[in-house]
Amino acid sequence: MGGTGRDATHGAEAPEPELDVMYLRYKQQPIDTTPVFNRMDVEYNATMDFKMEFFAVQATALGEAIITNIYLCPKADCHQETPRAMVDFSRRVSLDPGEKTLYKFDVELQGHLIVQGNTLYPKFRPDILRYRCFLEVGTEFGLLELHLLDQGQTVLAEAEAPVKLAEDNITSLDNTNPEQLHRPPLRRLREEAFGEFQYPNKYLQFPVPMGFRRTLRFKVTSADGGRFGYYRLDLARQQCSREQPLFDVSRGCVRFCNMGYWPDFGQSRCKRCPGSCLSCSSRSHCLRCPQGGEAMYFLEAGQCIQQARPFWQRHGEQVLALALGGLALLIFLCGLLGFACRAPKRGERGERSSGSLEFGTAFTKQKGYRQLPDEDPEVF
Repeated sequence: MGGTGRDATHGAEAPEPELDVMYLRYKQQPIDTTPVFNRMDVEYNATMDFKMEFFAVQATALGEAIITNIYLCPKADCHQETPRAMVDFSRRVSLDPGEKTLYKFDVELQGHLIVQGNTLYPKFRPDILRYRCFLEVGTEFGLLELHLLDQGQTVLAEAEAPVKLAEDNITSLDNTNPEQLHRPPLRRLREEAFGEFQYPNKYLQFPVPMGFRRTLRFKVTSADGGRFGYYRLDLARQQCSREQPLFDVSRGCVRFCNMGYWPDFGQSRCKRCPGSCLSCSSRSHCLRCPQGGEAMYFLEAGQCIQQARPFWQRHGEQVLALALGGLALLIFLCGLLGFACRAPKRGERGERSSGSLEFGTAFTKQKGYRQLPDEDPEVF
């Protein structure tokens, strides 16, 4: 992988080359690596099935780094100065059964245990049967991923009741090397980033109260049911400080709870008030009731009593629309009534017509027109 050295122009050290993505395949079948690929890890383990004759490495460099070759190390020791061979990256690497000669890979893997986002002590090995892990205060559930050696294996898990943390050195464990799941529950279906998986994984989830320790026990049964393996995992969760003794899901450790929550000092966390209560001092004592909405509440003896609002309050917009529609209809009817009252009747209409003719005749006479006498037929 190229890209190392110094910048000749500025004299500054170039960034260390890294891989963005890396996974192994045999033809179209994936090969799991342990741990899951992480840019900070430089050594991985993988197990090839007996039928696998070769493996292929698929990787993408980060930034301007360039992938050149894969070096094979003698006797699985990559710390020697001179590698045994150099293989073109585009070629397939073949291995004989039982051979261990691969760059930064050890082909012995017999299972794995991952606690999401946390560091396992000691680092998992199949022959170590007891482990411990110290969860951060914001981790309410211990999400575990078990990598089995064979697809036919079964796992039975049980959890003991939580025990209050006392003088236990488990609290001194740090989280310097958190591991991520091979296949997160909400992972994106993007092969370049996650790929497929060689063996099925088992997922377990257990709640751990704050300031408590909980012991988990696993019984692993072989595919033929003839052999068993037992493992133990102690999970402990950090506690809030005395200055901020309450845990809030959205803000972490706080001194006071938000509106709508009440402080449960017994469990050192903020709990939500009942749905009909806006503010409370405990689950059974409400201090303030919500305003607005379809229901109306009033406070009585520390409880919010619900009372149905009138229809015109619950459906104000509909009532306003009906009122405006009724007003418009009333105005329309008043207009029709006024028009009907002003219309003349039949008798009055004839009298008005004759009066108009007489007035026209008188008006004509006033203009100086003279009416000729009627002709007398006897004159001629």
